[in-house]
Amino acid sequence: MAPTPSIWRGLAPDAEILKVLHDFGVQDASVQSLSPLVIAGTRDCSLRVRASGGDWVLKRHPPDGLQRLQDAHGWELRLQRDGFPVAPLRHAGHGGTLVRTADSLWSMHAWVPGRHLSIAERDDARARDPELPARMGAMVGMLHRVSKERDRGTPTRFPHGRGIGDGNLGDPDRLLRAPGYALRRLRRPRLRPPGLPLVQTLRLRPNKGDFDRWILQTLPEVVQHAGRLSRHTFSGEGPPDVGLIHHDLNWENIVLDEDLSLRALLDFDNAIRGPWMLEVGSAAVVLAGTDPVSLERFLSAYQAESGIEVDVHLVRVAMQLKCVQSILNSLVIYLAGDTDITLREPWCRHLFASLRDLTHEGDGSSRGTDQRRFPGKSTSPPRP
Repeated sequence: MAPTPSIWRGLAPDAEILKVLHDFGVQDASVQSLSPLVIAGTRDCSLRVRASGGDWVLKRHPPDGLQRLQDAHGWELRLQRDGFPVAPLRHAGHGGTLVRTADSLWSMHAWVPGRHLSIAERDDARARDPELPARMGAMVGMLHRVSKERDRGTPTRFPHGRGIGDGNLGDPDRLLRAPGYALRRLRRPRLRPPGLPLVQTLRLRPNKGDFDRWILQTLPEVVQHAGRLSRHTFSGEGPPDVGLIHHDLNWENIVLDEDLSLRALLDFDNAIRGPWMLEVGSAAVVLAGTDPVSLERFLSAYQAESGIEVDVHLVRVAMQLKCVQSILNSLVIYLAGDTDITLREPWCRHLFASLRDLTHEGDGSSRGTDQRRFPGKSTSPPRP
C-alpha cells in the first residue's frame, strides 16, 4: 500500500494549527495541504491552506492585538458588504473572525488569485493604462469614505496635544519623528561582535556591491530629510481629520487582474486610527508616484470618491515621510542580515528618486499645484 502523502509542506506537524482550523470549521479529513507563506515559527506566520478544493490563508497574530484586529475586521466586513473587493474573512464556530489560543490570535481569509505589481513595474503599467492612478485613488477614497461612515458620518478631529495613529492618541507629531527611531537603529552599536553600528559595518565591508555603494552615497541626504521632517509640526495647522486607515497601502497588498483592475486589497492587520491625509500621501507616492498628471488623477479620484477635501500640504509632507521612513526601515532590515535585495533595492531607489522629486527646489516643496486645498473634479471617479 502506498504511504499517505503528508499534508505538511515545508513545516513540522502542529496540533495547534489543526485545532485552530477545526475552530474555523475545517475538518482534518478535508485538509489537502498546509504550506508556509512566510518563515514558519515567526509570531506572525501565515499559512496557505488547501481544503475541500478551496484555498485559504491562516494567519497568526500576537495576543495583545485583539481590539485592533476586531476593529479592522469590522471595517473589512463593512467594506465587503459595500461591494469593495477584499479577501473574505472566514467566521469561526462562535461567529467571530478570530480564534484565540494560549499565546496567539488567529484569523482566516480566502486566497485571492491574481497578480501583484512592484514599484519598479508601476510606471510601465501606468503607461499602458493611464487610468491606473485614478483607480488606486478611488480605492483609497472608498476606504476612507466607509471609515467616515463607520464613525457615523462625522470626521473625528482630535484637539491639539492629542495624537494620531494609536490607541492612546499621544503626540500629534509622533509620526514625523518616526524616521529618527530607524536612524538610531542604524547608528546604535550592535550587541553581537564586533559590536559596531550597522552603518559602520557597511563602511568596513570589503566587497561592496552596487547597492552598498548606493546606500553610502545617498544615506546622508536621507538623514538630512529625516531631520527636516522631525522639526516640522502640525501645530497651528488645525487638527487633522482622523479615522480608520489601512496603514500599509503598498503594491504587495493589492491583487490585480490581468487588466490591472482591482481584485482585492489585502492585509488590514495594521489598521489603526490615523489622519486620512497622511495615508493619502503615503499611498500616493507608491501607487501614483510624483508625476504631476498621475498624482492629480489619484488625488482627484480620491476626493470624488471619499467626499474628503484633500489638503495638499499634508499630502506632500506624508509623501516625503513615506519615502524617508521606508528607505530607512529597509536599510535596517538589509544591514541586519536580510541580504535578499531583489525587491528591496528597486524599492529604495524609486523612493529616493521620488524624495528628490518632492524636494527638488530644496525647500520641501513638490512639483505641481501649490495651493493648500486640492480643487479636485466634479466627475465621479472610476470604481476600484
